[in-house]
Amino acid sequence: MTTHPDHPFINPHLLAMFMWQGFMQARPWGDADADLYGEQIGAAVVLSDCVTELHQALNACLAEVAMPDFPGVMDYEVSEPFGTWCRQNFHCDPKDRRAQARRLVDEFFDQGQKAR
Repeated sequence: MTTHPDHPFINPHLLAMFMWQGFMQARPWGDADADLYGEQIGAAVVLSDCVTELHQALNACLAEVAMPDFPGVMDYEVSEPFGTWCRQNFHCDPKDRRAQARRLVDEFFDQGQKAR
């Protein structure tokens, strides 16, 4: 993954950090989570795919417009809620994750369009 060439401040590593925070804050980590997620490292490995999906959705959106308004802070307004959603829908179909990632990205940029 690389940053978008026209938007170098979109950093997939920062997206990942906030996504992990949303994932872990969705509810306290308990013993039952170890079986469900394969310990925290197992959850982190699966969540790395989710970071890729969010980053791809973001790049696709940015490619559609010359320079969108950034109506807030992408990292915690999109990444963190996506991490929470991933925890609540951990074993969902990857196409559902991609659709959710795109929905969150679109909603984020729609805020900028409405403010014009």
